[in-house]
Amino acid sequence: MKSIVQVLCVIYTLMAIFLGVPLCVALFLGESIRPFLLPMLILIPIFIICFLMLRTKRKGIQQSKSMNIRTSFVVVVIGWLGSALVGMIPFLISGAIPSFSDAFFESMSGLTTTGASILTDIETLPYSILFWRSSTHWLGGMGIVVLTVAVLPMLGVDRLKLMMGETPGPTVERTTHTIGRSAKILWISYLGLTVLEVIFLRIAGLDFLEALTHTFGTLATGGFSTKNASIGYYTSPFVRSIITIFMVLAGVNFAVYTRLLRGNIQGILKDIELRVYLLIFLISSAIIAGALIFSGGDSIGGGIMDATFQSASILTTTGYATTDYSTWPMIAQAVLFLLMLVGGCAGSTGGGVKVIRLLVMARQARYSMRKMIYPRAITSFQIGQNTIDDETVQSVSGFLFLYAVFALITVLAIAADGADLLTAISGSLAVIGNIGPGFAGVGPAANYSAFSPILKLYLALVMLLGRLELYTIILLFVRKNT
Repeated sequence: MKSIVQVLCVIYTLMAIFLGVPLCVALFLGESIRPFLLPMLILIPIFIICFLMLRTKRKGIQQSKSMNIRTSFVVVVIGWLGSALVGMIPFLISGAIPSFSDAFFESMSGLTTTGASILTDIETLPYSILFWRSSTHWLGGMGIVVLTVAVLPMLGVDRLKLMMGETPGPTVERTTHTIGRSAKILWISYLGLTVLEVIFLRIAGLDFLEALTHTFGTLATGGFSTKNASIGYYTSPFVRSIITIFMVLAGVNFAVYTRLLRGNIQGILKDIELRVYLLIFLISSAIIAGALIFSGGDSIGGGIMDATFQSASILTTTGYATTDYSTWPMIAQAVLFLLMLVGGCAGSTGGGVKVIRLLVMARQARYSMRKMIYPRAITSFQIGQNTIDDETVQSVSGFLFLYAVFALITVLAIAADGADLLTAISGSLAVIGNIGPGFAGVGPAANYSAFSPILKLYLALVMLLGRLELYTIILLFVRKNT
């Protein structure tokens, strides 16, 4: 129990320390620092004192390393819930979002990189508040628990189980032999891409803070913007192209960048998930571009740019928008709707079902049909050069079933709040897939402000359920003897 509280204290302390960044922004812009300084002065001493009081001796630390998977999931879930509570404090103190349900919704949406918002006039808010709002994306994109493991490897817990709780996908690929070093490499890659995008956006003409906030939303595949029109505010093709490219890069498994740094180009070229992910993006972009161009609504260049941008945004679950795609031809809207069911690669900052799971089920279907035709044939079930075992197939099948169940429950919850069916269906997929905008009442020209406080709290929890990929939370309620 002591080790659990210690880890939580570290997570919350890191969250409180990061409030110092928007505090500096507020000082620079001459805005009020109270929304950030007050929680820092109160929370940081409390969490540090609590951590020190529970500090164990070496023997105790060794014992804590036996933390089982269920306990690690408890730490991860409570860590995320508490971080969302810490993240909402500046919204409440500043008065930017005075309602608890709205502030919790916005904070959870930021941390889980969903990008769903209840704000109706973003540009009237203090920029330091908007900066913090975007910062929550960046913190949650790679994962607050992974960050904790990266910066504090001396914690006396099983760090692999903690990372599995936050990224419980069908494949967990270490970038090195040690978990702490793997976490550091992931965050270094994340930071490196962040710096690159900021540089490119500065070259494109954005000021430093604008470049930084939109980079946060891009690489975390979050989608919070400081503009009411989202990326549609920027008419520069250069800006839109940069964000499109980095959205696609953010949807790639970050282990690919480790291979790239090591010069393992062959390993990258053989990555079937990466190839399928890029193929989905290109085919979707081509269909949408064709629909926009032949409908007469866009020029060839404009149609291609809008198509590639919105395909990347929905596929990677970023949620940025350059236009109201709900006015597009139906075939283009249908493609975007289907992309909501896909998501990025495993090990990326993207949400959704993930390409690897769809690949596993497609290969399983092919394998099953072969067995029906040739029942005595000895065949192996593979993806690329990796053999997929029955446990992985069962895990993916269970995930897809639970994903569908919770999506349907959320559809009913939104519909019960008075929303139309398209709003309910797309809103459900947008929240559980951490996408943000959907269609109709939650489309790019609307938001989630009209929903009731109870529904907003429920949707915030569904965002967390989707971010932690279902199992981390659901297994907490499964009895050991079932």
